Amino acid sequence: MTLAALAAQSANVRPHESLFVNAKLNGKTVRIMVDTGATHNFVTEERAKDLYLNYVASDTILKIVNALPTIVHGFAPKVPIDLGE
Repeated sequence: MTLAALAAQSANVRPHESLFVNAKLNGKTVRIMVDTGATHNFVTEERAKDLYLNYVASDTILKIVNALPTIVHGFAPKVPIDLGE
């Protein structure tokens, strides 16, 4: 999930006004929101495990505008994302 998507989650995202695409991560199909201004992507810890993402543990606190602080449990650098066929 991108930082903007995380912020939008608490701001009631309007799917008809956002761009979503299907993609593959580690061979599993996922639906992602496209954010051309994002520098990072975020997923829940549960989803990271479901996708078999190898991540480095962290206890970073993420604070974005108009949202409560969120714990970032880790990061998975350079995860390939397959778009299209």
